[in-house]
Amino acid sequence: MPPPPSTTRPVPPGMDGRLWMQMKAAFNDDPKARLHACVRNNDISTLRELLPLCGTGELDLNYCDLDFGSALQVAVLCDNMRAVGILLDAGASPWAFNGSTEPQTSALDVAIQTGNRDMFTRICEKMALGIDEILQLVTG
Repeated sequence: MPPPPSTTRPVPPGMDGRLWMQMKAAFNDDPKARLHACVRNNDISTLRELLPLCGTGELDLNYCDLDFGSALQVAVLCDNMRAVGILLDAGASPWAFNGSTEPQTSALDVAIQTGNRDMFTRICEKMALGIDEILQLVTG
């Protein structure tokens, strides 16, 4: 007799099951980590629906979970390139640091530490595109 169908969401392809479970425990009860949960579950449509709430006081695009950091860091850990692109385009900071892990790391650091060249390149490209915006802010 086959086992009963699972009522839990399956682990996204390519993601370590233990890491997914740790993230599930960390994000499920934290309303501030809704973006993190969407990234973890590869739920791109809900991620896009939530982005307009960022900056309204209801949701912070750069909120950092104590263990896993920002939603952008979670996207890098999950090797979720679509989520990385969406979050960067929405203005997520590649420099937002995780809360309690020492040493403190950013999404860019995580891409380097995991050896994920594609993620590192995507983040650097986005940062390079933002140089003109930064120069405008500095020079007024």
